[in-house]
Amino acid sequence: MLRHRGYKSYHTPKKSNDWKKIFAWFKIGRGRKWNLPRDVSGKMFHNPYLNKKHLPARTRAPRIKIFIGAMSMLVVLGIILFHPYFNIKRLTVIGSERVTIASLNDLTDQILNTKRWWLFNGRNFFTVNTNKIEKEITKKYALESLEINSEFPSGLKITIKEKQAKLLLENSLAQLNGEPKNHYYLIDEEGKVIQEVSPSEINSAAYLNLLLLKYQETKDFSINESAVIPAAVQFLLFAQEKIPAKTNVNISFAELDKDGGVVNLTTTEGWRIIMDRQNDWEKQMQVLTIFLRDKIKGNRKNLHYIDVRYENRSYYQ
Repeated sequence: MLRHRGYKSYHTPKKSNDWKKIFAWFKIGRGRKWNLPRDVSGKMFHNPYLNKKHLPARTRAPRIKIFIGAMSMLVVLGIILFHPYFNIKRLTVIGSERVTIASLNDLTDQILNTKRWWLFNGRNFFTVNTNKIEKEITKKYALESLEINSEFPSGLKITIKEKQAKLLLENSLAQLNGEPKNHYYLIDEEGKVIQEVSPSEINSAAYLNLLLLKYQETKDFSINESAVIPAAVQFLLFAQEKIPAKTNVNISFAELDKDGGVVNLTTTEGWRIIMDRQNDWEKQMQVLTIFLRDKIKGNRKNLHYIDVRYENRSYYQ
């Protein structure tokens, strides 16, 4: 029937209880006889388009649209990643004191000028490696806090807070000719090195209020390296504040033993105060005050040292 017009009869397969065929019904397969709606199962039809093999060929229009859309996205992505409009051109530094803006600029430019993932521009706003910039800055400078933010479309802002120096450390390193050379370092409250200071700068107004600590071992320190134990730093700050206030005696410099327990404080008058960091600080200060007031009084010209390490006792020479 109607075969002369190209039609032929199609018979849909009957439903089966076989679990494999039941699950096979959900498969996507074009032209399979079992890939039919449920309501036509087991019926006779004369529809030439019931079998999907007889459907007309799909038009190319959707493929062209997808291709054009993909190419447009690639063009937009290329403009974002490679156009010089999005390159970092402006660097803003906030909070710098000892750290110079020029040094931060040079360090940041070295990182921005390197490729990102071997292909992309490291100076691009969307691919700038702020984590690497932060890592290199903290490696070179001792900072209390650091924050790096990108400013659209071509700016970079670096906000820093520098550590405050509490002590000035002096140590001697032997040179090639055998003569020692003094190196000076700024120390924070945790006993870590903030930065190295040249000998010509130690007498500047910025460092006059810092207590000078002479190091007994010849060692070169790097930034953020621990040089003095924190408890010794706290004791030296305590002595620097309390001794002049209670005895009217100023300290010229301090020295520590290897363990950092025994502290030798050399006064501006030339004699020394020997104290123990591991004993009661206030009691030692009280003994020193009473000794200078009642026993030494004003006769300190021939005094060499006062030892107040022991409770309720003091020795002098």
